[in-house]
Amino acid sequence: MAFDFPKSTVHDIVLRISRAVICILKRVITFLTPDDLEEVGAGFAQLAGSPTFCTVAGAIDGCHIRIKAPASDAPCYFNRKLFHSVQLQAITDHKGKFIAIFVGYPGSVHDARVLKNSPVYTGRLYPPAGKCILGDVLHNLCLQNGDIVDAEVEEDPADDPPEPQNTEASAGEDVRDNLAAAVSAPDNCACSS
Repeated sequence: MAFDFPKSTVHDIVLRISRAVICILKRVITFLTPDDLEEVGAGFAQLAGSPTFCTVAGAIDGCHIRIKAPASDAPCYFNRKLFHSVQLQAITDHKGKFIAIFVGYPGSVHDARVLKNSPVYTGRLYPPAGKCILGDVLHNLCLQNGDIVDAEVEEDPADDPPEPQNTEASAGEDVRDNLAAAVSAPDNCACSS
């Protein structure tokens, strides 16, 4: 039995849901076309109030889908929010329309690891060249052309911007830094490129 359901019931449910999803998949979840990318970038720029966000091709986040504790490997499914779950990772456009989903990792797995094992990352499927995907603090990343850049956070008592930790920074880090600077810099600040 899986999750206290007979295997035949689970098989039937998975088969029916899979068929229904496949019927509507292309209408509901699709990567953006080059024509759509401009609109999505403009949408993110409008939401953020900064033209710097016009290079954004999506936003990524994960959520936990609550499940009954499985009979085997229950600790693997126990998440940081203190319940059993499987992970759902989604990338959406500026309107919340799904671009990609990846589901099934146990709840104890970190968001960044789920991403690193997802087809979007392993297959370098999205975002296209010159675009990036925004992630939250738990992802600790900016994803551009399949490159994940882990955030390096250090205390800075002088409140000055931290010096770059990696002198051979990838393009993803440059995009993340430029987005952060454009959104958080005061209007009277002279920023250098």
